[in-house]
Amino acid sequence: MAGRIIASWEAVMMTNCMQGMGWGMGLFGLLTLIVLVLAIAALVKYLWCAEGWRTRIGRVPSADRTFK
Repeated sequence: MAGRIIASWEAVMMTNCMQGMGWGMGLFGLLTLIVLVLAIAALVKYLWCAEGWRTRIGRVPSADRTFK
């Protein structure tokens, strides 16, 4: 009888553990998606703002722009 109680308790713990792992993987996926979206937004801003993309394709930068 004691063996059956321990086995059923372990089954309950394993089920709860698997649900927790599912939430963890979902959270990891969500954080990865957020980081990916922010990286794409930063790349777009880098390429499109302040004549950035124009100077990188061969046009001479404007005289008032300084590079640090």
